[in-house]
Amino acid sequence: MTGVVCVTGCDSGIGYLTAVAFHRRDWTVYATGLAPEETDLSERGIETRRLDVTDAADTERVFAEIESEHGRLDCLVNVAGVGHTGALEATTPDDLREILDVNLVGTHRVTRAALPLLRAGETAGGNAGRVVTISSVVGRYALPGLGGYSASKHGVEGLSDALRWEVADSGVRVVLVEPPTTRTGFVDRVESDLAELLAGEGDDTATADDRDGTGRYDRLYRMLDWWIPRLADAGASPADVARTVVRATETPDPRTRYPVGAQGWLLALGSHLPGRLQDLGWRGATWIAERRWP
Repeated sequence: MTGVVCVTGCDSGIGYLTAVAFHRRDWTVYATGLAPEETDLSERGIETRRLDVTDAADTERVFAEIESEHGRLDCLVNVAGVGHTGALEATTPDDLREILDVNLVGTHRVTRAALPLLRAGETAGGNAGRVVTISSVVGRYALPGLGGYSASKHGVEGLSDALRWEVADSGVRVVLVEPPTTRTGFVDRVESDLAELLAGEGDDTATADDRDGTGRYDRLYRMLDWWIPRLADAGASPADVARTVVRATETPDPRTRYPVGAQGWLLALGSHLPGRLQDLGWRGATWIAERRWP
C-alpha cells in the first residue's frame, strides 16, 4: 500500500533512511528535521520541511501544510532524538531537561498534533493512520552511563503503551520499534564523549558538569568504551531499522513492539530478568571489559 507519511529526525541516520525507504515504496513522504534541506532528500523527490520537535509553531505549521495538501496522514514516524553520555550524578538537570524535551515531550507534541490527521488516514487491514515511534532496547533495559537517555526511552515506551489504548477505538494503531546499539551518528558521539571523559580521568580541575573530576566513574566509562563499539558493530544497521519501520507500517496487524535484529531481541528478553540478574550481567560485562580494555 501507499499513503502519506511524515518522518521526524531526517537530517541523517535512521530518519534519513526511513524517508528514503518509504519513498521507494511509493509513499508521499514529508521528511522533517532541523535542516533537511542540507540532505539530498529533495533531489530524490521527497518533500522536506524544517521541524524542531521542541517548537510548537514548527509543529503546527508542518501539520497544517499536510492537512491543506492531503487532508489526512497515514503514518507518523517519530525518529528525532538526542542523547547524553555520563553518570546520572554528573548529569545536570539542564542536561536531563534537554533530553526529555526532545525525546519524550517532543514525541508527545508531534504525535498530539498529528492525531486528527491520522484518524482520517488509512493503513493496511482497514485501520486508520499509524504512529510508529523509534524507541530503543534501553527503553526496557536501562544502560548505566546513559541514564538520562534510558529514562527518556522508558518514558517513550510508557507514552506509547498508554496512547495505544486511548486511540484504539478510532482505528489508529501505535507501534514501537526498538533498535539495539546501531552504528549511527548517535553512537559515534557516545564513543567521542567516552574518549573525552576517560582522557580527563583524575583531573581535579574538571568542572562539576564534567563528571566532577574525581574519576569515580572511570570504571563505568571504561566498560562502556570497550562494549559500545563492539555492540554497534554486531548490532542492526540503520537500514535494518528503516526496513522494520516500513514493515510495521504496511502490515495489516502490527505487533506492539518490534525489537530489531538478534541483539535487539536478546536485550529485550533480558529486560524480563529479575533486577539482581540484570545487575549480575553488568558486573560480568565490567569484568570482561577490565581484562580487555583498551
